[in-house]
Amino acid sequence: MPKSGPVNSQNKVLKGHSYHGEAFNEGPRQSAYLMKGMGRVRFSITTSVQEAQLFFTQGVAQLHGFWFFEAERSFRQAAMLDPDCAMAYWGMTVANRNNAERAQGFIEEAKKRKDKASKREQLWIDSEINYWADTKKAKKDRRRKMVRDLEAIIYEYPNDIEAKAFLAVWIWQSAREGLPINSHGAVTSLIEDVLDVEPMHPCHHFRIHLWDNEKPARALASAARCGQGSSGIAHMWHMPGHIYSKLKRYHDSAWQQEASARVDHAHMMRDRVLPDQIHNFAHNNEWLTRNLNHLGRANDAVALARNMIELPRHPKYNSLAKPDAPTEYGKRGSARYGRTRLLETLLRYEMWDEIISASQTVYLEKTTKPRGTSQALGRRRHGTLRAWPRGKRHRDPGQARRTQAAPRGHEARSRGPKGPGADALDGEKNDKEAKKARTDAMKPFDGRIKPIDQFRAELLACQAAADEDGDELKKQIDKAGKMSRERKSQLHLQVGNNKEAVKLASQSARGEGQVQPLANYADILWRSGGEKGGYRAVQKTARDLRALRHRARRLPATGTHRRETRPAGRLAR
Repeated sequence: MPKSGPVNSQNKVLKGHSYHGEAFNEGPRQSAYLMKGMGRVRFSITTSVQEAQLFFTQGVAQLHGFWFFEAERSFRQAAMLDPDCAMAYWGMTVANRNNAERAQGFIEEAKKRKDKASKREQLWIDSEINYWADTKKAKKDRRRKMVRDLEAIIYEYPNDIEAKAFLAVWIWQSAREGLPINSHGAVTSLIEDVLDVEPMHPCHHFRIHLWDNEKPARALASAARCGQGSSGIAHMWHMPGHIYSKLKRYHDSAWQQEASARVDHAHMMRDRVLPDQIHNFAHNNEWLTRNLNHLGRANDAVALARNMIELPRHPKYNSLAKPDAPTEYGKRGSARYGRTRLLETLLRYEMWDEIISASQTVYLEKTTKPRGTSQALGRRRHGTLRAWPRGKRHRDPGQARRTQAAPRGHEARSRGPKGPGADALDGEKNDKEAKKARTDAMKPFDGRIKPIDQFRAELLACQAAADEDGDELKKQIDKAGKMSRERKSQLHLQVGNNKEAVKLASQSARGEGQVQPLANYADILWRSGGEKGGYRAVQKTARDLRALRHRARRLPATGTHRRETRPAGRLAR
């Protein structure tokens, strides 16, 4: 090893990311490489370095797949290869549209190099300059201006299919910002113009989003091609699952989500990234858990939910808490989703012993987040009640006392002399003012107290069923907003309210392709004395289970929309 010496012109340390400006302080630090399966994109730019063009094209394809972190990496690689490439900085801007400060920094870099770009590229750069020029303007007006700028590119360069693709997705995204989509058909025409030139273009992704909440069947053609067209981007395998789930094709949806997970796994192993650093990793897996539930694969759903809980925790990417509010329950991340889906699955499939045992482990551990604590407490007590025989003599005698006492703490705080309403009472205000003061003071806590009350009502409903108290059962079930129809139907049947039990079971069984509600309906019909209807329901359940058995075991890719039958496990190989 050579001896270290003073830094000189021969061995001086090269300037790092931060030297280039604050916008470069965040984002990817490792160099990019050309990846397989990014999709077919045509977007030529002004550059003297052919490799820079390849990385730029890759970045655009990654933008189409909403893989923004990797897109920025690709654009930064292009800029490293050709520092004068203005469009590389345009790409970094687009990849950071959800980060105004960084996006503005990048577009300034593009602006400095704008005179070295072609007229067409200058129009692209101007569209971002205009969008970020005055962020105090209404977002709706800024987004409308972007529509006009993209239309100008299409008018000047009608063969620029990328402008049509970006316009299509921009119109869809703008609907959430006050610009309604007046014609989904018109936006589809833009997408079809692109597909006429490049049939496997990543804009299949946009057609799925466009029709997802409108008429999902109109995106079936894109659902069958989206993943295949961009096989290296996990999100492009995930999105067809939206369409298949809406159409009750849960086996196809699960196939897509398993494919997405496997592509993510390959990416993690190859590039050493944390699971929750990947866009939509947790969302894909929690949806797969839901679909496994629908297919009757309860044990697989539990295993996947447990795995999500086991994944590495990171305060920024994967935590039960919100990043900016440590005491509040977050809405994203594998830990949060895994806990929610585990509770959901264990309850749906009446795995009472597992609920009790899991509450003693990391899987349902106590948290400092009020919502998580109330969820775990409610499910654990529910499991305690249901794990024992239903007769009075066998029920845990202390459970009733604990359940009845559960809400008294917050009731005392709201009603007692030192509670939130105390000021109004001490001031000898009238009852109306006192009630309003108490209500206003309690509003910040309603979101925490409401689920506790709902879980309590669910527990009391189970007790009422064990006591065969139909009146009390009805009273508590009306308050149990989180209790499923299947659970309600079973409790009604237990107290002899067969008509209501059949009604609720029938309503829940309307979800075609879902095994558990249909099996519950057959059970309710059979046990309520409707043998004929019960027999038909049992037959239908048996047919559905037979049809799903092979798919539930291996989830093969079947159907005329795929070229060959093969398990999703082969996709990432």
